[in-house]
Amino acid sequence: MQRVLTVSGGRNLVIKSHNRQDNNQIFFLDPGTKTIKSVAQNTKSIDIQNGGGSNNLQIWNTNARWFQLFKYDNGAIVNIKDGRAMDVSGNRDRDGQNVIMFKRHNALNQQWDIIYLDALEAPLKDGEWWADWGMYVGKEFSIVSKMPSQRYLDVRENNVVINKRSGRSSQKWVFDYGSRTIMNVATKKSLNFYNN
Repeated sequence: MQRVLTVSGGRNLVIKSHNRQDNNQIFFLDPGTKTIKSVAQNTKSIDIQNGGGSNNLQIWNTNARWFQLFKYDNGAIVNIKDGRAMDVSGNRDRDGQNVIMFKRHNALNQQWDIIYLDALEAPLKDGEWWADWGMYVGKEFSIVSKMPSQRYLDVRENNVVINKRSGRSSQKWVFDYGSRTIMNVATKKSLNFYNN
């Protein structure tokens, strides 16, 4: 699921699931003040609270002081004076998670893509091919091993296993556009890989 910078509660900055109709998720660089402004509140800019003395970010009246000036540098959005980077607090990828300023360390929670509105594509519908992911959206498929027995990926309790073809929905999968994951038809849960 794609999460984007969002103005929440009138002035706080958080990450939330992308919503094309939400102007609180659209920003622009104002060439006059050199600040990043919110489309929803176009007289206000991204601002480090308390005149730069805090780690919290907010949308505040534009004053173009150092605590409202940022640059995009190798995927990070960095304050031009103190070098701190925009950081998803606690490295937690969930809706409503606060975005703060933190010492730059270049981990994923400090990496951002700038996506211009004219570059956004319309959401794909079920059955449409998504070349970036190499799959059809929402179209059922099976995942079959190339080993000699050609067994099917299957779900047993909370485990993913291979079994002989059964035709059960536990052996059927879809590519879910919203979450960008491969989801099991029977469980409605996505494939998840982890080390134990």
